[in-house]
Amino acid sequence: MSESDSDEDDVFAEDQLVDDEIEEQYAEYVESVPPVEIPQSTIYSMIISAVHSKDSILKVPNNNCQKVFYVLFFPINFLQAYSIPNPSKEGKENYYPLSLFMAVLWIYFMTYFIVWWTYVVTVTYELHFSILPMVLYPFGIALRDQKKF
Repeated sequence: MSESDSDEDDVFAEDQLVDDEIEEQYAEYVESVPPVEIPQSTIYSMIISAVHSKDSILKVPNNNCQKVFYVLFFPINFLQAYSIPNPSKEGKENYYPLSLFMAVLWIYFMTYFIVWWTYVVTVTYELHFSILPMVLYPFGIALRDQKKF
């Protein structure tokens, strides 16, 4: 063993000593509860059950509150269900480029209408142009993050 190898080992030993000192110094901040590990097979089964669900988006819900939202959102859900092909269905596997394009097109139109509506409301109520977007857009993002119904 040459001197350069022993020098490298000493450098690594010094680094390890520094890491151990830092770990001891911040030991109180380390979480003592290990994270729960979900087996990969469970995660895959959850994804597959969500993607390959036989339920239609146009299925009428059982809850009265959900029925109100169903009636309100039926026009947009109907148009999206029939204008965006589902490539996970049998026989439509090759439609994924069209599905992607149509989804992007729908996002484009929805964004356009949201910005247009924001502009009209801002001009109508003579607000400053930065007030309504600062309130409305984060609220919309928060709604998006909630589970659907």
